[in-house]
Amino acid sequence: MPSTIFIQCCKAILLRNHPRESSVAPVKSIRTLSAKILSEYNLLTHSNFESWFEQKLSGYRQVLRNPVVDITNPQELTSFERTALITAIARANMVIYRCRTPEQVNQKSILSLAAQLGLTRLDRDTTTNNQGLAELADQRIVTEKPSIPFSSAALNWHTDGYYYPTAQAIRSFLLHCQRQADSGGCNLLIDHTVIYGLLHRRNPSLVNALTHPNAMTIPAYRSEQGTVIRAACAGPVFFTTRDGALAMRYTSRPRHIQWKKSEGVQAALHQLRDVLAQASDLVLEHTLEAGEGIICHNILHARTAFTDVTPHSRLLYRARFQDPIRDSVAALPTSLLPTS
Repeated sequence: MPSTIFIQCCKAILLRNHPRESSVAPVKSIRTLSAKILSEYNLLTHSNFESWFEQKLSGYRQVLRNPVVDITNPQELTSFERTALITAIARANMVIYRCRTPEQVNQKSILSLAAQLGLTRLDRDTTTNNQGLAELADQRIVTEKPSIPFSSAALNWHTDGYYYPTAQAIRSFLLHCQRQADSGGCNLLIDHTVIYGLLHRRNPSLVNALTHPNAMTIPAYRSEQGTVIRAACAGPVFFTTRDGALAMRYTSRPRHIQWKKSEGVQAALHQLRDVLAQASDLVLEHTLEAGEGIICHNILHARTAFTDVTPHSRLLYRARFQDPIRDSVAALPTSLLPTS
């Protein structure tokens, strides 16, 4: 039997996170509770899959209807602004922000905004500048064969850093629009937890198959001279982090990827693609304008192709982090955790 203290903790959390009124309430941190209590709390408050998932979808759709939070000064969020951002992220794993004075936003203020949400451990690689930001623009003018994110081509569904092992997973990212494209470049976003739930609703065995440690392998990345730049990486599609959050590594690209040739994984992969094709009503579509940005956990996202009549028109800054967004992690009920 749970202790009296544990029951009191659960009651306190329920009062904070599930107020009787239907208005938006801030999501408070429960970092002071142990991982065990957090799991027990989820199991107690969501007794079965359907009740949990319907509640998840209800909050998620609220964000889809009103995804934008206006910000006066990204370097100094007000309490109201921060609460609005965190509440949306806790419900949908994403939020769109809009700076009231976009011309005053620079790389420093973007990173300051991220830091106020607990995002400080930047993922730096060969694509990032001295600030730790990647500059996403059409680079075909300066290089013959840029990677797709650095071109004007469409990007299909993926999570960032899917070629990393789970221990180095990208937990969150921020995209900030400095200049928008002349046309196109629409961002498509869907919470990976929703995809997990839709698959689980079809058959729990589907999500279990995609937790296999060798479900998806990204072959080694080599230079033209054959030097290994990044080693091969095998791992699951769905996995849980140490703080109990669901994470996902996925790419829909057809080449340079190896899927486990088991019946279970192949069937689950087919169903995953089908879910993504049929979930258009749960996809947030938004073309970022100057001064707008996306802050999210590492959700599934895509991008339509864009056209720049003016050279070097579209410019987005991308920051990727190994941190989760502070106070916004929504752990899965223990009964729904992936089991390999």
